[in-house]
Parts: sequence; C-alpha cells; structure tokens
Amino acid sequence: MRITGVADKEPTVEFAMVDMDMGFNRYRFVADGAAWQARVTLPVCVTGSRRWLATFHIGEHIYRLPFVTTG
Repeated sequence: MRITGVADKEPTVEFAMVDMDMGFNRYRFVADGAAWQARVTLPVCVTGSRRWLATFHIGEHIYRLPFVTTG
C-alpha cells in the first residue's frame, strides 16, 4: 500500500471488518522516496465476509475508507 502527497511523519492504517472485531492490527507506513509504503496482510474471515473499513491516521486527521475484497 502506498500513500503519496503526505508530508506528515509515519502515517498509520488500521483495518476492521464491518460489524466484526478483528483485533488490533495497525500498520505503519515507512518513507519510500516522496511516498510512504506499508506491507499489509488481511486475514480471511470464517463467516465469508469481505467488507472492510480502513482507518488512516495522517497527522491530526483520520480518514475512513470502506472497501470490499475479492477473491
């Protein structure tokens, strides 16, 4: 996962399934030239749900992005 156009130090992202606690899983981005990069691994849910919510912490801002995985 890459983020560009962010000047703040060490952005992070957390992942949660919609309506399901998946435990703590915060990933830190590391500087990669003018961008930030993180290697992310999402677990497979035993219920078969693929609906996720990514919460990005960038400086003082929090951004939430819903998405669905395919497989």
